[in-house]
This record gives sequence, C-alpha cells and structure tokens, in this order.
Amino acid sequence: MVEIQENYKDYEAPRCVLKSVKRLIRHTPTRYFSDLQLVHLTNTDALNRKNRRQKTKSRKRKVALNNCAGWYIEKWNNQPARIELIIDKIFYDYPSWALRIGFISDVTLSRTFFHELGHHLHKTRALEHQEREDVADKWRTRYDKETFAACSLLCFRATSALAISQVELAQN
Repeated sequence: MVEIQENYKDYEAPRCVLKSVKRLIRHTPTRYFSDLQLVHLTNTDALNRKNRRQKTKSRKRKVALNNCAGWYIEKWNNQPARIELIIDKIFYDYPSWALRIGFISDVTLSRTFFHELGHHLHKTRALEHQEREDVADKWRTRYDKETFAACSLLCFRATSALAISQVELAQN
C-alpha cells in the first residue's frame, strides 16, 4: 500500500487534496505501485535548501526543482521510491471554489500524479529509449483516459440533460 504524507509550511492546502490523491491511488491498478511506497504532498516553502537549489534535466534543458509541480525520486540507498507533489504549484491557477468540486481537483492533481507515476513505471517496468518526459506524458495520457473515461461520460450525460431541460424551460 502506498503511504501518503503531508508536510506544509505556512500553507493551508485545499481540503480536497488528500481525498483526491486517495481516489487516484484507489483507481490505479496496484501492480503499477511496485516499489513505490510514498506520495509526499508539500508546498514550495516547505522544501529544504537542497531541493530549492537542485536542478534536473527536462527535454534537454536544466529546470530548477522549485519550478516543478512534482517529481519522482527512484529507490536509492534503502530509501523507498516516492513521488513528491508540490500542491501550491499544482493548484496555482484555480480559485478555491472550483477546488471544492471533487472532479476538478481530481483532474488537476491527476496530470502531475500520473506524469510522475509514468516516470516510476518507465524506471521499473517498461524502459523505453525515448525522451523520459515524453514517456511519462504518454503514461499520463493513458491513465487519464482510463481513470476519467467513465466520469467524463457521466458528466457529459448530466450536463446534456441539464442543457436539454433548460432549453425546454426556455421554450415554455
């Protein structure tokens, strides 16, 4: 089972975050979490000096970790593999009222979560000889489709029914 840890400094995360991460983990097949033991939720201010200054390569460019919405840390020196999600970066553009809607917070978190899970799967299960960010994006797209296909169909039907009823009310 994947453990979820929260560590924030001078930041109050939206209430939906923990529920959304639990839902994403619950709806992802357990075989994809082999050797992944931790999802760490934090904010930019809680990063230590090393992480604030550290850089990584992304699409042949150096990128500072404190500009990223999340990252994957592979298993190393008896430390478990883990995913770090920077919550304030992920929800930066969203108003607080929108995050009260579970579907919106799930979709917003899923982009980063599934991308980082794609890095984990690339390292542990399906090594491909392509740009690692492209491989992670491919995994992310796959899981977004699998996870939200049923939800989007239900939302589409609900909004269609609502639109039809509003048109009928307007005609009367």
